[in-house]
Amino acid sequence: MFDLHLPQLSSKYLLELRRHGKLQSKHLLYAKRHRKNNPALGVALNVKYRATKLKRTPAWANHFEIKMFYDVAKVLSRGGVLFHVDHIIPLRGKEVSGFHVENNLQILPWYKNLKKASKFMDKHEQQTQ
Repeated sequence: MFDLHLPQLSSKYLLELRRHGKLQSKHLLYAKRHRKNNPALGVALNVKYRATKLKRTPAWANHFEIKMFYDVAKVLSRGGVLFHVDHIIPLRGKEVSGFHVENNLQILPWYKNLKKASKFMDKHEQQTQ
């Protein structure tokens, strides 16, 4: 579907890359190139997300504890796996929408957060993922 002109790599080298999590799919490479060629779109999406987060942050939110989640995720990410701060109940969910408050945050590895996307999962669903 997408002709990215990728160099031919040996299957042994591809397996090694995949094992170390450094192999990106053609889709990811296309998305990366698209973001690079369309920076205004990325800025617009970022602004929209930040505005939503601001609207969904009540006055009674504990900003110190919220910042602590982001700091902990940053420290954990130094270990080699990128960690994200996830909203348990999404800010812009289809079924429900949560607040940007400390008891609606959790720290997840990047791959689990991207798999969850903007879905609301109860504790049982999260444990089976």
